[in-house]
Amino acid sequence: MSDNTIINSLQNPHADEKQQIIQLFLVNVKGKAICLDDQNTKNCGKEGQWLETQMGIKHNSKNEPDIYGYEMKKSSTKTTLGDFSASEYAFSKKNKRNSINKYNNWTDDNKLGRSDFIKLFGNPNPSKNNRYSWSGRCVPTYNTWNTNGQILTINENNDIVIYYSFSHDTRSIKEEFPTFLKNDNIIIAIWKSEKMKQHIEKKI
Repeated sequence: MSDNTIINSLQNPHADEKQQIIQLFLVNVKGKAICLDDQNTKNCGKEGQWLETQMGIKHNSKNEPDIYGYEMKKSSTKTTLGDFSASEYAFSKKNKRNSINKYNNWTDDNKLGRSDFIKLFGNPNPSKNNRYSWSGRCVPTYNTWNTNGQILTINENNDIVIYYSFSHDTRSIKEEFPTFLKNDNIIIAIWKSEKMKQHIEKKI
């Protein structure tokens, strides 16, 4: 082994693994048409599963890098690291809503079920018999109030927080809300920074 090889290995201990990934991609993926004949065509991740097969990766939903310590991602303006549930929701059960209770000045007597949460903060879907869901346009984007009176921000502790404000809610349904929700800047979901740190460091 040459001195240059030794130095390169010390400077970049993952160089060999990276080169193996590149070689697998060049041989099994580059220039090849994506074949989905054996895939479930209703699966939104079918292209990703094809790529995993080509790269010799078993399909899985584990929150860890895909191959040799690296995470595979397609070119995109947005990168998804995973689908992580919040540390606490407004509908979280007794003794599981401590931070939200403290910030909102609530007690466990301020009860809110999961289905109540979805109906109050979500929207009905006309194409699915007006079934309510907390997804799509009712879910807030960063630093912008939406028509459902919700905003996503990062607080001083680096927690990801979704707030609800009665005054920013443009829907008529809000008049039916319980009294404890007819306020501004209520936390309805929070992802603690330490939880997200563990997820991301395990993934990357």
